[in-house]
Amino acid sequence: MYDIDELLRGHDALEARGDILNAQAAKVQRNLAKAIPEAQRVADVAHNAPKILDDLDREFEQKTKLNSLDITFMFLAAAIQCVRWYVLSNRNFNILTDRENANLAKSYVKSFTPKNWHDILLASVPYDATIRDMPMREAGISTGLAGFNHRYRTLGHDPIMGWIFGTANILSDSLTTSDFISYSTAKAGPQKWVITTPISTPQVFTSAWEQVQADKMNLPAAIARQAIHFGSDYFTAQGLPVPLIMTVDNNLAGQLIGQGINLRSGFNVLGNAVLAEMVNQIVSCIHRLFYDPAKYSSPRVYDVKTRKIIRYSNVIASTSNVIYTAISGDLKRLDVGGILVTLWRLLRDRKFKQEVKREFITESFNDLIRGEEYDFE
Repeated sequence: MYDIDELLRGHDALEARGDILNAQAAKVQRNLAKAIPEAQRVADVAHNAPKILDDLDREFEQKTKLNSLDITFMFLAAAIQCVRWYVLSNRNFNILTDRENANLAKSYVKSFTPKNWHDILLASVPYDATIRDMPMREAGISTGLAGFNHRYRTLGHDPIMGWIFGTANILSDSLTTSDFISYSTAKAGPQKWVITTPISTPQVFTSAWEQVQADKMNLPAAIARQAIHFGSDYFTAQGLPVPLIMTVDNNLAGQLIGQGINLRSGFNVLGNAVLAEMVNQIVSCIHRLFYDPAKYSSPRVYDVKTRKIIRYSNVIASTSNVIYTAISGDLKRLDVGGILVTLWRLLRDRKFKQEVKREFITESFNDLIRGEEYDFE
């Protein structure tokens, strides 16, 4: 009797275990039934990957395509840029006349100048000298300097090297040409200098150092005088030459300054570039206010449209400027700053678009492969 009961209990245990195994097997079958279609779907995605990627590429282009609102923004931005380059030509950044600016620079610095520095600070600079004294003329020594070319043939007028050579020339009563040949000068009047004898360029700095040692105020006074001269020459018709060009190619420096291409025009170009980019940023900020999260997968995708508006408007404005300049023949109207901003935008925004497109396609393709979350038991 005992053995039969034991067998029955063992049988019941086996049946219970069998039920558990059958339930687990059924669960596995149900999970397999869910996994097999998903595996098939992933296989189909992998098989059709080229077509899916092409579709995603077209979807991105469609999302970043300009609509009527975007086109309105584009033409508005282009119109503002055109008004900017037409109204604010390169010359318009010079608010005062040449003479007014020269006098303003002198009077401004003079107002902070103690009286005992008056002679060195407000006297003319020796590297403005172009006339040779009688012994040099009799000796037939030519410097190649004249009133029309001394701006780009003396290192004291170079916007960078002038701080060194111009200051040394002021201290040593000398001038140094663009080919590093130096001459001693002498005063022929309160505001007039004449060139006297050739000297070595190292001698210029030796004499300058002696003056610095003689009075500690001579060096700051000479630097201030150099700044005054830069300030007055900057706003004259010729202006200051493009930095360092005169030491590389003096003829080129002369041609540039003859065409009105000088340090001031460089700052004017910079000013127009800054204004052009300011317009771009304002238009960008306003356009981003119309971002709709329901239509675009991310703000970066929408930003591609914003940048496209800016890029197209800049191209329209710059092309209009080039055509206008070519027809009118007025090179001062050439919006160099705006054109540089346009070129920079073309290169920068193209790279940005490629990055966003790559992100969009990669994330979308990964989402397709990932599918929905599994609900395995």
